[in-house]
Amino acid sequence: MYLSLDKTEISIYTNNNFLANTVSSNNIQPIVINTISQTEKEADIKFINPPSNVDYFSKVNELKSNVDINSVQPVFTNSTGDKLYLSSYTFVKLKNSNDINILQNYANNKNFTIIAPNQFMPLWIKIKCDKNTLGNSLEVSNYGKWSTFLTVCKYSFFN
Repeated sequence: MYLSLDKTEISIYTNNNFLANTVSSNNIQPIVINTISQTEKEADIKFINPPSNVDYFSKVNELKSNVDINSVQPVFTNSTGDKLYLSSYTFVKLKNSNDINILQNYANNKNFTIIAPNQFMPLWIKIKCDKNTLGNSLEVSNYGKWSTFLTVCKYSFFN
């Protein structure tokens, strides 16, 4: 699948204390906050003008430093121009149940959270990337695809 980083937008997941005015408004459209659950909100940070690479990654780092933002995820564009928003959740399948220890070491190294195995398919594990994860959920999945202890990595996009 062809993907291109869309630097006109950044997706964030926040706690309920997040306020839009805590994000500097320089080159940012007004922020619309959507409630996902009783404890989590979501918003898209949209630039008025496409930022330079330096400005884009500076904004990503600024957002990650906000205590009320739980996750900062990139937005991509596919070959037909559709925007694809990256979920902070990923599903991985272990080769065998003993590999959970290897996954835990990987989680410790990359700073992601192992949520839980699927109750009907125990080799499938749900993981969550947050702002402290070294990389986003796509990068964590891609690394996992080349590992020796996982058979499948499923990152999630939505549009």
